[in-house]
Amino acid sequence: MEIKNIKSCIVAILLTGILIGNFSTLYFKVYPFLLQNEKIHAQLSIVEQNYPFYSQNPNSASSFSTLNEEDLLLINSYNESNVYDMIAQQIDFGYRIPSSNASDQCISWISSTMKNFTNVSIYPFTLIRNQKEWLCKNIIAKYNEGKDKILIFAAHFDSRAVAEKDPDESRKDFPIEGANDGASGVAVLMEIARLISQSEVKWDYEFWFLFLDAEDQGLSLGRYGLPNFSWCEGSSYLVNDMKSHPDNYFSANQSLNSIKSFILLDMVGGEDLEFIHESHSSPDLQDRFFKVGNHIGYTQTFPLEANSYSILDDHVSFSREGIPTLDLIIKFWDPSITWSYHHTHGDNLEHISKESLKIIGKTLMYFIYFTYHPSLEGFSADFSSPSFFQENWQSLVLISVGIIAIGIYIFFRMHTKRIKITRMPS
Repeated sequence: MEIKNIKSCIVAILLTGILIGNFSTLYFKVYPFLLQNEKIHAQLSIVEQNYPFYSQNPNSASSFSTLNEEDLLLINSYNESNVYDMIAQQIDFGYRIPSSNASDQCISWISSTMKNFTNVSIYPFTLIRNQKEWLCKNIIAKYNEGKDKILIFAAHFDSRAVAEKDPDESRKDFPIEGANDGASGVAVLMEIARLISQSEVKWDYEFWFLFLDAEDQGLSLGRYGLPNFSWCEGSSYLVNDMKSHPDNYFSANQSLNSIKSFILLDMVGGEDLEFIHESHSSPDLQDRFFKVGNHIGYTQTFPLEANSYSILDDHVSFSREGIPTLDLIIKFWDPSITWSYHHTHGDNLEHISKESLKIIGKTLMYFIYFTYHPSLEGFSADFSSPSFFQENWQSLVLISVGIIAIGIYIFFRMHTKRIKITRMPS
């Protein structure tokens, strides 16, 4: 057999691998949803008996006639203008680069504001890169303390120190404002915390509002945000420290296993908001959140059928510990989407949408009430974590195809040599 035929064989194998990859997408992404469908629909029916939320108008009181009036008023008091102003406040501090004065001012502001309705703790940690120390800080604001079960809502507050994707080459090495990438998630969580603290509900969960440092300084397009930083340094440190020093974080009746869900908000304020499906996220937690968004009318923002993408974000360290997570994030790498300002100087207040801030905030509030409300007897809020195959199917398929291709190439090389030997003149 000639070498060109061997190469053709390998090309055919690689094309087969692509087909296998598509099949794997169906098997590892769609099939688990089909298996869970009966369970999910049964759980939703329990919720809908108490809180029918079929309306396409999430602001209509008559559409939620069986929802407790006080709860409905509280949910609808979510104020996207307040959220917008809190984004502007973060930008006014300057570039929130780890270990900077602007970062310290932002941390102080978040802490002092959250102290009005939560118990706030600051967790400093030091990163050493290129023989330089960077003092970073995570913030945890707790509400309804003393419960066995914990819900975490998270966002990062640091802004990127470079703009490697900016179309202006002369501005690529300058920091960005990070209005959407960072500040939007922080502001939404602060508004949610304010509302939850005013609720009359006797929650069975302890609420943690987590504000993370040093998320956005990793390597992209040949440029680090900060020298030799990795992505998601704050969350990676936090999970490791929780395991090493649990008493610094958890009460006597709690542990890392007490965290029942971890919901991350990252880039939630841009125009024409549309979230992706993310493969490190819990399939049923993600599905439930998107179903709630659809039920209250936000079908474009929360597509029920979409491709799944693997994103390295602050939820991954928690997901690896078996904690159900959800990464609410957009397709930020796609230049065709309306908000196409990731890691550019266009990530500013001009491209923040109050409508998007309303959509994510109200959906999150309805999700909390329709998922964790103590009156929902018979509804299980114990979500699963993605399986190893669901998280890593792309890598596994590529490795398998590569091994098969190498094996077949070696086989045909050996076979070709045997043919040449047998044809040698005696």
